[in-house]
Amino acid sequence: MTLSGSLNKPSVNKILIFLGILISLIGFLDATYLTITYFQGVLPTCSVVHGCEKVLLSSYAAIFSVPVALFGALYYLAIFVGLVAFLDTAKLNILRTVSLGTTIGLIASGYFFFLQLVVIEAWCQFCIVSLITSTLLFVVGMLIYRSLPKV
Repeated sequence: MTLSGSLNKPSVNKILIFLGILISLIGFLDATYLTITYFQGVLPTCSVVHGCEKVLLSSYAAIFSVPVALFGALYYLAIFVGLVAFLDTAKLNILRTVSLGTTIGLIASGYFFFLQLVVIEAWCQFCIVSLITSTLLFVVGMLIYRSLPKV
């Protein structure tokens, strides 16, 4: 390993990297859709579950008038960019950071899931998609992290 934290040929499972890219893209699109509808002042159409309105109009849907979905979109974008940057540079430190960063998404999604379940008592299908994508990203992130050479 060089001082920059990369190897000439890192032995990282590229399938996991591409899976992470795909999942982060899905999460980004989901969160971006919610962000756009928030700023347009419209509610998204919920066809799978009923309760999106209650969740998205709750006091937990925004922090200082910034939709929580925007933070989610930025999170998914950061994961996406990090994984693509690794493919370009092969720097293992980028991959370590991204892999461990998926913990943030898991914790945030767990918190918002708790709010839907216990406090708001309603479900938002787009929030459930985000919960699933962040959980899958965490699993992929931990699989990637475990496969990395120890420093």
